[in-house]
Amino acid sequence: MPTIKTNTKQLDITFNERDTIILADHMPVSEEIRISIKGKFVYFKNTIIELFDKAGFEFKNKTFISDHYLLFEDFTNFEIDVKKNIFIRNAREFLVCDCKDLNHNDIKYKFTFMSNKAKYHRTLCSTIIANLFDKNEIVYSYNTNDMVPHDVISSELLLGTDYNFDLTKYLPEQHFFINHLGKKEPWGAVVNYAASNATAYQFLYSRLYKNSLISIVTEPCFFERGNMLTEKTLMAIYARHFMIWPGAWRLPETVKKLGFDIFDDVLDHSYQYIEHPGMRVVEAFKSNIKFLSDVRLQKKFHQMFSDRFENNLNLAKNITQLIENLKNLNKIK
Repeated sequence: MPTIKTNTKQLDITFNERDTIILADHMPVSEEIRISIKGKFVYFKNTIIELFDKAGFEFKNKTFISDHYLLFEDFTNFEIDVKKNIFIRNAREFLVCDCKDLNHNDIKYKFTFMSNKAKYHRTLCSTIIANLFDKNEIVYSYNTNDMVPHDVISSELLLGTDYNFDLTKYLPEQHFFINHLGKKEPWGAVVNYAASNATAYQFLYSRLYKNSLISIVTEPCFFERGNMLTEKTLMAIYARHFMIWPGAWRLPETVKKLGFDIFDDVLDHSYQYIEHPGMRVVEAFKSNIKFLSDVRLQKKFHQMFSDRFENNLNLAKNITQLIENLKNLNKIK
């Protein structure tokens, strides 16, 4: 098993001598395989294919197999490892969760922004939110990036665009503390959150999800032309939220193909097809600014669509159907 060292960690990649490649890592590859030049990041030249080319590994006729990615366009031959898929694992965990009824009288905030780790697209989300909204009108958790200043990250991610944001603005850190191994820690820093992601959701429901109707879901994928689903989307489904996925390449399309309602009759998900990763973040907010800003409008449509939210929740609980849908997704080219 060859090991590739990147800027931040080692990637263990299994190369089958015959016809498969298995990536044994759940975090997006492209974030780890960045090129650093004098503190600047070259974000758009860091695909896993370029890494393989530079390492001299033969892969072009092999099939890339992943237990996390649901889409990876850089590979001609790509398959989802359905038995090990992280979204299915989390869906099984979440079966223990209580599904509390939403009370529209409790809705106080325009949306929920849940960030547990300081990834670059989440940093950009923080900057965009701080420019477009009053932080007191949203509910959020957020960890700042201690390695690189906010404005440096945001300016790099917006290279080649003509947006006029104040890049020095960002959301202040905000943590929710959870007991873990006998001590209180920020939940985002807790290994596996707690006993499980489901346990974390039940802890976070009243703190992050109860008082809004929209989730800004920042799944790990951002740079690459691929996507994945984790507990973050499940938390929003269990909370019966509308969902927007800033930065994710074709993720709303993938979620819809899995059988979930993405409410694209009221939400604009066209951002998912924008080539520029930073623009995919910005346009997720700008193209939905009216809906994100109007809580009364959100309540109106949430009430109208109550059955559709229940259908999403029922599908998330139907593991057999989810697995079947994932197998069908595997067949879609």
